[in-house]
Amino acid sequence: MKTMTITIPDMQSNHCQARVAGVLKNIPGVTVDQVQAGSANITVHEISAQEAVTMAIQQAGYMVEGISVTTPEDKMKFKTNINCSGCVAGVTPALNASVGEGNWQVNTQDPNKTLTITNTELTEADIIDTVQKAGFKIEKA
Repeated sequence: MKTMTITIPDMQSNHCQARVAGVLKNIPGVTVDQVQAGSANITVHEISAQEAVTMAIQQAGYMVEGISVTTPEDKMKFKTNINCSGCVAGVTPALNASVGEGNWQVNTQDPNKTLTITNTELTEADIIDTVQKAGFKIEKA
């Protein structure tokens, strides 16, 4: 099983989003997780579905700009300024709410203060936004 984030820049309106969601739902082995302006997140249960996904979106009249594929084992890593237990306590409510308790950790002993996220349902931008709103600096490692 893999999670795919598909960038579809010309899919902006609710009508376009519904149209793309409809064609994706008709592909065997694909579960539609979220469709929003400019992108779709799906779970692919069959490896061969990636080509079918691209073709279906293009046949619906939209351009696929890119596809990122992640597996449950994938982890996202970020450099932060979360450098002590007080900082960890400060960011904990925000990260637990967005990625879930147990799906993240910060190595405050590492010089980069590395934040590791194991929940692949969120985008890097979502995680960066969450940490910044909690008052910390963050960038992709």
